Amino acid sequence: MRMQRVAFVIFCGSLFLICAVQSAIACSCGPKPTLLDSFESSNLIIATKLISVEKTREKEREYDIGYISSVKMLVEKVYKGNVKEGDILTFGQGGGADCIWTYDEDSVGSRYLFYLGLPTKGHPFFNDEESNSEKEPMYHAVACGRSNGLTGAAADRNYAPDYPGIT
Repeated sequence: MRMQRVAFVIFCGSLFLICAVQSAIACSCGPKPTLLDSFESSNLIIATKLISVEKTREKEREYDIGYISSVKMLVEKVYKGNVKEGDILTFGQGGGADCIWTYDEDSVGSRYLFYLGLPTKGHPFFNDEESNSEKEPMYHAVACGRSNGLTGAAADRNYAPDYPGIT
């Protein structure tokens, strides 16, 4: 009889916790979109080089990503969109579970091919326009799409043969 009470209490407590949580975030990617679908659905397709990170504090542990708030990217090549080569764009730091690209200080100098939507003020998926009205517009690369490091974008480079060379 005592075991049944314990099991019932655990069940009720678990049910309460599940119902009390308002939302949860987890990154789960489906199949990678085709190059043509990504090209058509993106507002901006650019080759970039990460030139700096904006830190909120010092890094505290090996896999710490929360110390970076944003990064600056130098536009090296524009395939689609209304930015120019040489422009410097701000990219928001992802949180890992939100499927937004994450960066580290060691990423400075890395080159990327990004398929992007429009910039947002604040988080693109949980955007509270009122509280974000003073924030700087930022781009957010989604990890589940075709965006990739330059060395991992071979198929995309073959589609666009004038892609900047790998150094």
